[in-house]
Amino acid sequence: MEVENSNLGQLPETTWFHYPSDYLGDIVHSLNVRSDNLYAESVLRLLSLSAHEKGSAEKGIDIIRKYWQNYEADSLELFMYDGSGLARNNKVSAKYLNCVLKETARDSLIGEYFVQTLPLAGKEGSVATFMKHGELPGELRLKSGSMSDVHAYAGYYTTPQNRYAIVVMINNYTCTRAQLKQKISTLLTQVLSKKE
Repeated sequence: MEVENSNLGQLPETTWFHYPSDYLGDIVHSLNVRSDNLYAESVLRLLSLSAHEKGSAEKGIDIIRKYWQNYEADSLELFMYDGSGLARNNKVSAKYLNCVLKETARDSLIGEYFVQTLPLAGKEGSVATFMKHGELPGELRLKSGSMSDVHAYAGYYTTPQNRYAIVVMINNYTCTRAQLKQKISTLLTQVLSKKE
């Protein structure tokens, strides 16, 4: 039996169910603290809806590139293929990330809120054990990222007087991951304890 319907590609879209999502700020907080990759992919596609009728990762990535070029973030230092960062082809420079962090923190509408969405080192998320017994006088909020042969942290160190953007990226290290974390912890403690 053969069925042919030339109108299948033209069926009207029908809403069967509508369920409102959480606020975007709550989604970003969960994304950053729990490293929720589904949320990361969804936010990338949502971003593309600000300029396009249908959302897609490619359109979201294009919007990101164009937006950060306005702040002198060199698009040649960003190779982005997904929202979660899991694709092995994703590459970004520490300089690019630092630019994004600095400019985001300076934004009067979302800056302070975004900083607070990042996990508190030694207490939350993927950095709950990182620098747990550190004695830094300020507040350290970091998002970690890792895969085989890659380990990174990006975020902020805030003292009563200043806020510093932090990016540490290590590729192809030869020690164990635990040893690397300890070395990064020592480095951050030495550098940040001198900041006011």
